[in-house]
Amino acid sequence: MRPTLTATRGFVAFRAGRIEDGRSLTGKPLRACPQLKRRLRAEPMLASEEARIGASGGEIIAAALEAIARLNDSHLKMWARYVVARTRPS
Repeated sequence: MRPTLTATRGFVAFRAGRIEDGRSLTGKPLRACPQLKRRLRAEPMLASEEARIGASGGEIIAAALEAIARLNDSHLKMWARYVVARTRPS
């Protein structure tokens, strides 16, 4: 539960304009997460926040999508499509 709360605090920091805090708080639990499915849910979200602020989230998205495709998990694929759609410029 603690990694989830830390990552959530990171996403809140992103939205509050504290970009470096957001990266640190979000990235720390991602790097430590032993469960691939959980990490693959969070990585596209991190990439979408990076894209939202104008930074390149493309590499994170590409790596996560590649891993998601290998897992063949329909719920994870649906989640990835949602997050990727949010990263595209409107």
